[in-house]
Amino acid sequence: MSKSRGNAIALGVDEDETARLLRGAVTDPARRIRHDSENRPGVSSPLLLTALRQDHDPHTVAEEIGDGGAALLKRTAAEAVNVYLRPLRARGAELAADRSALREVLHTGNARPTPSPTGPSAKCAPPWAPSVTPTRGHRPGAPALRPEGCPSPTARPRPRGDGPLPDGGYRQQTEERSSARPHRPGTSASAPSHPVPPPLSPRSRSPKEYRMSLRPLRPGDRVALAATSGAIDPARLALGIDILRSWGLDVTVLPHLHDTHPTLPHLAGTDADRAADLQAAWLDPGIAAVLCARGGFGAHRMVDLLDWDAMRAAEPKPLVGFSDVTVLHEAFAQRLGIPTFYGPMPGTTVFSTDPATAEHLRRTLFDPAGTIVLTGPDATALVPGRAHGVLTGGCASLLAADRGTPGARPSFAGGLLLLEDVNEQPYQLDRILTQLRRSGALDGVAGVVLGSWDGCGPLDGVRAVMLDHLGGLGVPVLWELGFGHCPSSITVPLGVPATLDADAGTLTLDTPVLSGPTGA
Repeated sequence: MSKSRGNAIALGVDEDETARLLRGAVTDPARRIRHDSENRPGVSSPLLLTALRQDHDPHTVAEEIGDGGAALLKRTAAEAVNVYLRPLRARGAELAADRSALREVLHTGNARPTPSPTGPSAKCAPPWAPSVTPTRGHRPGAPALRPEGCPSPTARPRPRGDGPLPDGGYRQQTEERSSARPHRPGTSASAPSHPVPPPLSPRSRSPKEYRMSLRPLRPGDRVALAATSGAIDPARLALGIDILRSWGLDVTVLPHLHDTHPTLPHLAGTDADRAADLQAAWLDPGIAAVLCARGGFGAHRMVDLLDWDAMRAAEPKPLVGFSDVTVLHEAFAQRLGIPTFYGPMPGTTVFSTDPATAEHLRRTLFDPAGTIVLTGPDATALVPGRAHGVLTGGCASLLAADRGTPGARPSFAGGLLLLEDVNEQPYQLDRILTQLRRSGALDGVAGVVLGSWDGCGPLDGVRAVMLDHLGGLGVPVLWELGFGHCPSSITVPLGVPATLDADAGTLTLDTPVLSGPTGA
């Protein structure tokens, strides 16, 4: 929270207004809550606010919230602030009702001498805060300066109980402190937290940390083709496989790639078999990337069958796909916290008929430094402006269908939201955007990047719908970047930070997405 953003909490507002202000705070789309003031300031601010009000440290508060997402973070912050301000508000109401008492308080305060700010009574920084920056004359190598009477960060007393904290610093928790924290939904109110939080698991990694562990592809790598949604056209897929092999890739065809569901022919095999293929490829350390063969229908049916704990423990790798694969992009972002690629698939017509489409995917995977700036021939500003945020989104109808499902994010707050679709008329797009807006998905977005709308009727009608729903958000909106269901498309990474410049018609990644070691 920041007064410069116009979202300070005034002492005079009630508890409902405080909760409303905190719900409107801009965070980011990552579901895992972590205190990282440099890379995730929108999340770190309410964490710090909660920590200060509860006399805890922000890292411990973040561990308590875990995968609860921005909604639980804001509820926790609102509860902490309201509990802290409750007696102050009550006293304020008493004084407001009795002006003579108010005058007496003011008179007493004016008559009281102000204590020196340099003695033992000086206010100390929280125990987990950094030491004071050395001033002129401070000897290099000497301990950092701290106000007299303040404990050092390496010798902090317990806030409660007796004796010093054992090694582990502020990450150490006591049962007494744990029981005083707000109850987290889905957990036992009486059960204390682990005495010492375990080391960060892969689930706790931020997208930036994961991005550094993903490497570009190189000739000779094995890539797996998975049928996660609709049934495959063998002839069309064969053309796509030839292109992948021309890049020097060793293509692995998974066991159920060519299956068709026994009673639902629009699906590529049973839900369990499609999930098993995807999971096996992800867990195979010899597979360098997983490419979805096509979209269509069915990813929503199989996503909950995946063993996310096992997949979380595996070394991450690129996942590529679009359209129905939006469901997997969202699940991988929320459950694994890793970047993925919204790009063309080998079993689709555009991959084998438009060389520019396949080439852009190849460059993204093999030479990511050359695809940092993304644009398209028809990219123009629907709403002008610049914004920075984490890329998220995909096919609009799939994002709307994902609302309310297990593990779905509460909103795309703080993100640059990508939207595109196919064969949805303006009145249908109006319903889709209404669902996203009413469900809170659009609350706090930093910007919107629109892709193609092939088969969606007159583009003027589509533009009118987009402007009607997005124009009032107060954020930049870019029209037609050139991704999605179009005759020639680009690949857009998801889950990584980027800058949107609607006026220039560009989307610029902060750094290459694949930046790990490329050596054998």
